[in-house]
Amino acid sequence: MPNKNHEPGDVVRHAADALLAIGGDKRILSMNPSAEALTGFREAEAVGLLCRDVLRSSLCETACPFERAFV
Repeated sequence: MPNKNHEPGDVVRHAADALLAIGGDKRILSMNPSAEALTGFREAEAVGLLCRDVLRSSLCETACPFERAFV
């Protein structure tokens, strides 16, 4: 019988995809272990940093995909 005593955050923590929660100020709120592996940052290091400093993508400066989300 499957264990039905999962916490709400279990789905995010155990997701194979990299998931980050980003606030309206574009700072990292949380991230799962897959995101840690992708970025090289542990969640404790990344929380509070600007997403561009964690994601380090060329899109961050020229075509931020989150810009539209926070308008």
